[in-house]
Amino acid sequence: MVKRCVLSVLSPVLSAATGLGALVFATTAALAGAFLDDEGTIRGVYIQGEGGYVHLPDQKANTFGPTGLTAVVLDFEESPVYGGQIGLVLPEGFRVEAEGMYVNADRAGFGAADSETEILLLMANVLYDMDVGDFPIRPYWGGGAGAALLDYNVATFAGAPFDDEVTAFAWQMTTGARVHATKALFLDVNYTYSRIRAPRASDFSAPAGGQVGLDIQRIGLHAVRGGLGVEF
Repeated sequence: MVKRCVLSVLSPVLSAATGLGALVFATTAALAGAFLDDEGTIRGVYIQGEGGYVHLPDQKANTFGPTGLTAVVLDFEESPVYGGQIGLVLPEGFRVEAEGMYVNADRAGFGAADSETEILLLMANVLYDMDVGDFPIRPYWGGGAGAALLDYNVATFAGAPFDDEVTAFAWQMTTGARVHATKALFLDVNYTYSRIRAPRASDFSAPAGGQVGLDIQRIGLHAVRGGLGVEF
């Protein structure tokens, strides 16, 4: 499902990703010398994988179709979340990273047993590691912005299956802590709040009567995650 979503919105996502990537990593080219050791090898790059749990609060929305506009509440279910980051440690405690996060919220809205909403977040983040001296646990905080790919798949909606993919702007704030198990290997625990401004979704494959759609103002995600990473 997400593959079809990615293909359907490939062009705008690539444009957004290109701009965000340039914004996050442009300074690293100018400062590349600061990350080179005596052998000319870049240091401070890290890769991290994560997993956890996400809570999606009930969302107010409007449905529209042949019978007009109807106010509904989307009852999202709590779901696992998976993701990863690749980033670069900057001077003065700052970090920049690119992040991907995937959520599949089963039975999302309308009480339909076979319904789901898939969300893929592609974000660019700026983070700050607090200076705690020799203390092994290093707290951090930060935020980011990017694009969200949403795939709505509702078993029964206005008398027919509903399926549509949309792209939306997203931003997030995060706080967490890292502890190094070795010089290169580290553990990470964090809480992240992500906000998606979701545009109107519509499906023209409705039964006789015309187009049906779903209008959601925004979607909020509360994610608690743990991860394992390697810093080079």
